[in-house]
Amino acid sequence: AITCLSTAQAAELTPNDIQLHAFINQGYIKTDENQFFGDSEKGSWEFTDIGIGASSKLTSNFQISAQALYRRAGKTSPDGVQVDYALADWGLINNSDTGLGLRAGRVKIPYGFYNETRDVASSRPSILLPESIYIDALRELFHTADGAGLYLYKSWDNTLLTFDTAFGKPSISRASQDVILTAPLPGALENERLGAARLILEEHSGRWRIAYSHVEVEADYRPASIDLAVAGSTSLTLNLVSLEYNWNNWQFSGERQLRDIAYRGILYNGFNHTLSSDSYYLQTSYRINQKWQSLLRYDQVYMDKHDKTGEAFLFASDAYAKDWTIGVRFQPNNSWLISAELHKVHGTAWLARIEN
Repeated sequence: AITCLSTAQAAELTPNDIQLHAFINQGYIKTDENQFFGDSEKGSWEFTDIGIGASSKLTSNFQISAQALYRRAGKTSPDGVQVDYALADWGLINNSDTGLGLRAGRVKIPYGFYNETRDVASSRPSILLPESIYIDALRELFHTADGAGLYLYKSWDNTLLTFDTAFGKPSISRASQDVILTAPLPGALENERLGAARLILEEHSGRWRIAYSHVEVEADYRPASIDLAVAGSTSLTLNLVSLEYNWNNWQFSGERQLRDIAYRGILYNGFNHTLSSDSYYLQTSYRINQKWQSLLRYDQVYMDKHDKTGEAFLFASDAYAKDWTIGVRFQPNNSWLISAELHKVHGTAWLARIEN
């Protein structure tokens, strides 16, 4: 279960106004097998987010925003306060039907429906996002990057088209490196670079939306002075299609991702291997009334779409994961959210090795 305290000002900023926001998310996780965010087999409270941020519109088309975040998520995330994002947003064109702008600094990566707002529990459809798409063990790698991004929008009578990009250097901690390389090697990934783009077409009323996202990440591996591994490089390529439809109190959504992880060198000179995974989820939620909402989801990933049973894996269960989720949310007012979820998971594909 998770409890979220969130306060924010949503009013439109005018020049020289300063908007402050803050939130606290505290979660508890209990599992019967395997660890997820700490020692969850005994019950773990190592699932905490505390954020505080500010934004100011210096002129009618220039705004700055920043947020500091304390995050604790077992061994998969560095424990401490970090700059979650800090950016300047320059709106080059901004009228009723057309917009064009540039963001620079530590920018959020446009990917799917939930990646940019995953740090705030009240903006997520569930406590845990679908792990097949938004894997928590690699959250910091795909959440923000130090660089810049161009965005634009075009509005017609009943539809809106938006296009967002981000280019820069992603954050790769030791924990994220171990997940990417599948082993705790003593060397280090360096020269990291990331490029992302997302296209969304949606109806103005919010009845439906469809999106396509593409992300590429590359990094070089520099071995340590004493290291069985050799110099090499790795790359990740993500392609994601997202769909959502809203009807009365119902919401239906799903996303399908194809991911390629390539390794060149690292294991030994001349090593060249690409692991192609296939994942998707289908989700429905029903708003019972203004305060209560329910959720049902099926989430699935095959780490190697050509080896779904895991014959080439050391442990066959690492080749896949299938998750049935039911959840309920209670929001008594605009500041509090209390949620609970039950997951029935078969397979260990998205479990972090450093915690297991």
